[in-house]
Amino acid sequence: MFSGARRLELRQKKNYGNRPEYQEYVRKVPIIIPLVPIYSVVKHKWLVG
Repeated sequence: MFSGARRLELRQKKNYGNRPEYQEYVRKVPIIIPLVPIYSVVKHKWLVG
């Protein structure tokens, strides 16, 4: 589950990374589990699927 989230996050960052709306969304919305403050898995290279 986390490796898929990492791949998706990398692809979305490539496609939309320069848009201010996307940057704000990434800062405010946790991934994977609601209410758990994990906002990015890109920096975790061990999450490779």
